[in-house]
Amino acid sequence: MTQNASFIRKIIYGGAIVALLFPLFLLGQPATKSESGRGSPGGKLAQMRADFGLSQAELGKIDPASETMKMATLGLRGFATNLLWTKANAYKMRESWDRLSATLNQIAKLQPNYITVWEFQAHNLSYNVSAEFDDYRHRYHWVKKGLDFLMEGTQYNQRNPRLFWNLGWFTGHKIGISDESKQFRKLFREDEPFHDKMLYIDMSRARGPDGYVDNWLVAHLWYLQSSAVVDTGVPITWLRMDPEKEGLTDKRRSSVIFYSDPSMALIGHAEAITGEMEPGEKTRNAWRRAGLEWEKFGNLDIPTSFGHTVRLNSLRQLQAEEQRMRAKLEELSPGLREEIREERRAALTPDQLAVWENRKSMVDLSPDEMANFREAFSRLTVTDLDVAAALPDQLRARALYFAMRATEANNLADRTSSYAGIVNYDYWKTRCEVEQSKVTADARRFTMLADRAADGGDPEGARGYYEQAWDEWVQIFEKYPQLVDDVMAEDLKPAVFRYKLVLDQLDEEFPRDFKLKMLDEPPEGEMPPEGQMPPEGMLNESGSGTESEAGQDAGTAPAAAGDAKSGQ
Repeated sequence: MTQNASFIRKIIYGGAIVALLFPLFLLGQPATKSESGRGSPGGKLAQMRADFGLSQAELGKIDPASETMKMATLGLRGFATNLLWTKANAYKMRESWDRLSATLNQIAKLQPNYITVWEFQAHNLSYNVSAEFDDYRHRYHWVKKGLDFLMEGTQYNQRNPRLFWNLGWFTGHKIGISDESKQFRKLFREDEPFHDKMLYIDMSRARGPDGYVDNWLVAHLWYLQSSAVVDTGVPITWLRMDPEKEGLTDKRRSSVIFYSDPSMALIGHAEAITGEMEPGEKTRNAWRRAGLEWEKFGNLDIPTSFGHTVRLNSLRQLQAEEQRMRAKLEELSPGLREEIREERRAALTPDQLAVWENRKSMVDLSPDEMANFREAFSRLTVTDLDVAAALPDQLRARALYFAMRATEANNLADRTSSYAGIVNYDYWKTRCEVEQSKVTADARRFTMLADRAADGGDPEGARGYYEQAWDEWVQIFEKYPQLVDDVMAEDLKPAVFRYKLVLDQLDEEFPRDFKLKMLDEPPEGEMPPEGQMPPEGMLNESGSGTESEAGQDAGTAPAAAGDAKSGQ
């Protein structure tokens, strides 16, 4: 009896397994398509993959080698991937670069749609491995390796913006503002075989005024490609590379910085060529193009975490709307706001009133004093809605309308101002306007000619060019006084120091009424800050110095979308 029961159970289990094969087949049936265009949509799972864009064909190209490797692991793909990551780290520690590169390719085959594989290992190649070499040509080779790796990843992940954005970041910042940026930019400009490997972007649009491909213009095109993917509905927030740290961080990419990246790349291009060629019409055109792109960015409706969009160029309009609505409210309630405030002041406790009246000298407040201050601040803040609510019934409806409009405009203006501050929108708008003017181009050109004359042993000619440059710079700073404390003024300080050395060579004193005193040049006899040493040949017999090339400041370059200038 026992044997019969066991046999019956086996028959039942076997029948159940066979029966379950049919629904599994129907669910997992792959989609088919004939040459005539007809075919079957496949089973439920295939249809769901197609609807949500999760099939490999929807995500990117299908690689037979990758699919074969995934099947060959027999369900142990996770274990195999972890083993390969361990081997990759070991090869990196042993500086076995060829084996490292081969292992990374194997990892990518096993996990073609895992974005972090491409991001992390591309960063590893371009930033960490390249730094292990002394020769800048070898470093550039490994920077290209990282870019190659990212471009390969885009073929498998064509609907993901992260890899396209990383291509823009690597191409712009790693080549454009690294310590070897001068050499890297030259190598990239002449690397036609590498340009031919670029996918998705039109390289004819990446040529600078000298006719060569410019890394910043290529970065601009990669950023546009990333934006095009986001416009299809892909969310923007993702893990990104932090320029201040190595590797991935949990710092999120803000929407306003993301949309500023294309125009910031054009600003990086304009800054780069302004320092490389004689300023003139070509550099002015580059800044004009960057300014137009920045203005276009300011007119975009940028999504925010508040559930609505902001437009950076609308800030002044919102502030004007707020003032207009508040003025209409004040017409209905003249003096009422101050009356409410005085009533509330009279209701404050002596301790609250004392800490409020002494608020200008608040230092090291105790917890109780801080609590009293906050309570006083809360009570004495009279909002527009408070004023409207205190009016008689016959005026209250209109007053509430004006108060709500003013409050809404104020809230939107505050959020717009916050987002504009993240990318320092007003500064870059002014900077593009200043740099595309003829006065600025002439000022930079005279400064460059003066430096060349000084380096060439012509102090008399250098003095003439410097003094012409000062005349132009004075006009700029008088028209835009906000730039006196800016990087533009900071970049002039080495030139002022060289001018002083030129006067020393001519046995002339530095003028007491120097036109650019506002730059706060180093006092007489004081050496300039590190990184601003004058070139060889500029010092007189009583001094000595070495040549120092000042690269672009990462805080003022396009990237830095939240940093000091651009907000990264």
